[in-house]
Amino acid sequence: MTFLYTFYNGKMKRIGWFIFIIFIGLIPFLLRLLVFLFISSDESNIFFSINESDFILLGFIVSITNLKELKDLNLSAKTLGDTVVKEKRWIYISFIFTFFCIIIFSGIIFLSYLKSLNINIYNNLLSLKVLSILLSIISILFGFFIIGRASNIENQILLTDRK
Repeated sequence: MTFLYTFYNGKMKRIGWFIFIIFIGLIPFLLRLLVFLFISSDESNIFFSINESDFILLGFIVSITNLKELKDLNLSAKTLGDTVVKEKRWIYISFIFTFFCIIIFSGIIFLSYLKSLNINIYNNLLSLKVLSILLSIISILFGFFIIGRASNIENQILLTDRK
């Protein structure tokens, strides 16, 4: 019975995270896609529908949510012993990775702003788009990993506190 509770709790947390964070983060991209599909204009090309700023926004939303989830993780069980040290190390490494992603997203948005001002420091706009999409996907996958691991830690603490 405890296994079912643990599985259900972790699965529901991931589904809720996906619905509320990923879907909300994708709203600018979905609106741009609707404009691309239904409104004909001079800018109706693939570069209009896939804009790096939409994916950077998604990446920022996911990264900030990951930081909040890591910050809210409570390692208060006294009976976990050595596991707490490992989990604190994992939390620290996850914080560093998430901050690194935020720095890269900031750099991409900076280059994007310069490009929109016709300042050509970096000429390859396609690579900015691809990099922002790939980094957003990495952030989403890392977010799923964080949510799953956080659920497992919380369930492990709940199980040890019951004993």
